[in-house]
Amino acid sequence: MSTMFMSMILHIFIAFCLHAYAQDEDVITKIQNSLLIMEHRLSTAEAKLQQAQTKLIQADIKHQQTDIKYQTDKQKTEVEIEQLKKILNKILGNKDDRVAFSVLKTSSLTAVDSNVTIKFEKVILNDGNGYDKYRGHFKAPVAGVYVFSYHVMSSDTKWMLTYLMLNGNHVVGANSPTKWIMGSNSAILSLKQGDNVWLQLVKGMIVFQDKHKYDTFSGHLLYKTN
Repeated sequence: MSTMFMSMILHIFIAFCLHAYAQDEDVITKIQNSLLIMEHRLSTAEAKLQQAQTKLIQADIKHQQTDIKYQTDKQKTEVEIEQLKKILNKILGNKDDRVAFSVLKTSSLTAVDSNVTIKFEKVILNDGNGYDKYRGHFKAPVAGVYVFSYHVMSSDTKWMLTYLMLNGNHVVGANSPTKWIMGSNSAILSLKQGDNVWLQLVKGMIVFQDKHKYDTFSGHLLYKTN
């Protein structure tokens, strides 16, 4: 085998090796590029995941803040409602505290043979239902301090004398020493529940009434007592 032939074979071998190496380099480069692309995609995915987690955390924090604000607003509203209820109750008062009556006599009355109860037939106001127009008595629905007042007119023939009565006892009186005169009086009384207050016309006296509506009897609760 000649030196030239050997040289040619060597060149062919080297060329083959270089070609194979070049092909390997190309494969390696492609693999490296693929790896770079995948690493970039992975980095991008990790960044997006981090962003999503951050947004989720922010959303959770915002939700918690919203929930805290809602709970705070709810508690504040509940407190305000209770305060308004207390104010409203003070303005309106408890149902048991609303005791008041005002009544009017619609006809004249003469006490012929004995003292008689003056019955006021027309009820103007009766909060608490304390006044009984059929008996002419006010019966205290709750224990407390009450104010009472009354006005009655004498006739043209007789003078007039009346008493404010408490459970059968004379408390105060009013008279008109001459004809056509108004008699009036008032009293503040401490009553127990069930106590009775009424007006009494003394025997032989007359209470006059006509269309001008002179004769009235009124009372109301100032405050409750135990």
